[in-house]
Amino acid sequence: MTVTLGCDPELLAIRDGEVVPAVDMIPGTKEDPYRVTHGAVQIDGTALEFNIDPVTNGSDWARNINSVLEDLKGMLPEGISMAFLSSYRYPKRIWSELPPSAIRSGCSPDFDAYMLIERSPPRLVDCLVSCGGHVHVGLPDAFNEWKHKVISVRALEEHLGTFLSDLEHDTERTKLYGQPGSFRPKDYGFEWRSPSNQWVQCQATIDGMYDRVMRTVDGLIETEFADYG
Repeated sequence: MTVTLGCDPELLAIRDGEVVPAVDMIPGTKEDPYRVTHGAVQIDGTALEFNIDPVTNGSDWARNINSVLEDLKGMLPEGISMAFLSSYRYPKRIWSELPPSAIRSGCSPDFDAYMLIERSPPRLVDCLVSCGGHVHVGLPDAFNEWKHKVISVRALEEHLGTFLSDLEHDTERTKLYGQPGSFRPKDYGFEWRSPSNQWVQCQATIDGMYDRVMRTVDGLIETEFADYG
């Protein structure tokens, strides 16, 4: 039974060492992402976002991420680069000039795999924005019920907690998003929303994310989720 993985990390734009809103810098929106060879790119609020085509092996995972990152880099205006920041607080003068679409929070609620409650999208206040590195997990049909999604998220939090905490030193992001157990159910499986974008910064952690997530989910399926009943 095949598990698929995808991701949709968010990055900030930087010019001359300062974060700048990415509004209208590249094509693509939440409603209409701009297709590239191995995924798509778009603007999400003030951030640059990309997603990859789902994969079933680590080589394609690394290829797709690096390919889309290169495509995104090539679209940026001269003098703009990408910043792997988990959160950023804009100066008030910049925040006040942003269009409403740029400070709109997520359009869909999160769910909490521990409390089993729905979390409404937060209001963006105090000029604070956050960037995720969400992972999308496609589950086999036989293990794609609500309980399998919840158990999978709990197992990922348990097995990848140290890996993620070693990468993440930002304490601001979870004021908005990314609390432990955060996920969105999908028809194909679920979107794990706890991780920030920090794992996308280097090849070792890109590979490490794939290996750890796949090993965790494959292990659940091999035991038919028996250890997490």
